[in-house]
Amino acid sequence: MRVLETFLEAVNQHLDGLSTARENDRAELAIDRERRNPWAHHALAHIHTRRGDPAAGIALLEDLMDTWYQSGSAIRVHNFWHLALLYLDKLDSAAATRLHREEVFVRDREVVGTQIDTISLLWHMELAGEEITDAWGSIADACEARAGDFTIPFI
Repeated sequence: MRVLETFLEAVNQHLDGLSTARENDRAELAIDRERRNPWAHHALAHIHTRRGDPAAGIALLEDLMDTWYQSGSAIRVHNFWHLALLYLDKLDSAAATRLHREEVFVRDREVVGTQIDTISLLWHMELAGEEITDAWGSIADACEARAGDFTIPFI
């Protein structure tokens, strides 16, 4: 039975690699066609995270982030969240903290996606050893209006 499990695990890893390669090609093609495609940037953020290549992900996203200001709030904040996580992967808590303060939890604090990304980023920062003090109170205040909501399970 263990041989079958090992074989299936190897097949799944191979298929994941093929899937990632196709996703990478498609996302890069989308960016070639339209540099300001934040969803293609998002796909590449996932790919670099899965590959364990934060340096390449940071370089790519930093090159593209100037286009996010023309995007909708949700994808703009979420892409900055991805960039902050890539910095945490490199153990650069200062850069992640800067992105939190300047990009993630700055505008649209009442938007659920902003709240979810902020909570997740603060939690990841704490796991990385960063001391979070005043930020938890700010996000708690922003989420208070949704205390009775049951439609979004993440907050």
